[in-house]
Parts: sequence; C-alpha cells; structure tokens
Amino acid sequence: MIRSETNLVAGLKRLDPDVPEHWTTDGLPRVDMVANLSGEQQCTRDDITDLAPDLTREAAAAAGVAPVIDPAPADLAARLADLTARNAELQTLLEKLEKEQRSNLAQQSQIGRDLAAMNHTTDDERRAAAQESWNRTLTARKAAVDAAVDMLESHGIKVSPSPLQSAMSSAKGAIRSSPRVRI
Repeated sequence: MIRSETNLVAGLKRLDPDVPEHWTTDGLPRVDMVANLSGEQQCTRDDITDLAPDLTREAAAAAGVAPVIDPAPADLAARLADLTARNAELQTLLEKLEKEQRSNLAQQSQIGRDLAAMNHTTDDERRAAAQESWNRTLTARKAAVDAAVDMLESHGIKVSPSPLQSAMSSAKGAIRSSPRVRI
C-alpha cells in the first residue's frame, strides 16, 4: 500500500523515455524504478495503472513528458474525509480505553488497600489474596488492552507498549518478589 499518491505521481513524472532501465520490454513503467524514483517502496503495478493508465514509454516520448493523470481533487477530498472520520473513531476508542485503564488502576489500588486493612488474616494470606486478585485484574486488563491493540493494528496503526502494559509487568514482578503486599 502506498503512503502518498503525490509521491508516486512525482516518481512517475521522473521517468525518462530515453532511459531503457525505466521501462519494461512491453513499454510500461518498471515498478522497481517507480518505487525508487518516488520513495514508495510498496507501490504495485495496480497503483501505477490506477494513477496513469495510459502511461507507456511511447506515449511519454511522444508527449515529451510522462502523461500522468493526477488524482481528481474530489477523490482526494473523499479519501481525506474517510481518513478523518476513521481517525476520529480511533481517537474515541483510544480515549475510552485510557479512561478504562485509569478506572481499573484505581480499583486495583482500592483492592490493595482493602486487603492491607484486613487484620484477621496473616501476612501470607493477605499476600496470597492480593496476588490472586491482582493476577485476575491484570489478566482481564491485559486481554482488553490486547484486543484494543489488535483492533488498532488491524487499521494499520502501529502501537508500542502502553504505559499500562509496562506498569502491569513491573507491578506483577514486584508483587511476586516482595515478602509483603504494600499498596
């Protein structure tokens, strides 16, 4: 998938009909050359054909320049509107997940305080109960975060580990290594 039609168009305009390496034996633009000239390493023959269906070496030589058809402004406006709506949708989802993270961290803190306040149990029982509660909470939250990350990545958005994922990992390790639960 190309990142920018503008880059691809610029690459197509740089094709020279007098340079055989720019063209296939059938007179079509070489995909690898267009990729190099445009910086769009993921471009395909379909991308090139969609932007310049009549571009051949012969046509470029006759015209003196590559006969590239720039994307219609209406098409670009529609794509921009779609992407803007998609970004807004993803932003709303991300805000919802962040709010849920904050709520869950507050609940976890309260559980820890409640467990620490219990005087009728031993330190080992409190630690075991806290560990079990913490593990259940972490497992549930991790599943929710993983599902959100998968959804974002399915939309082509690369997600690095979140502060919650990092905090969950370090907190889980701290509980396992501490002789007492201190929250």
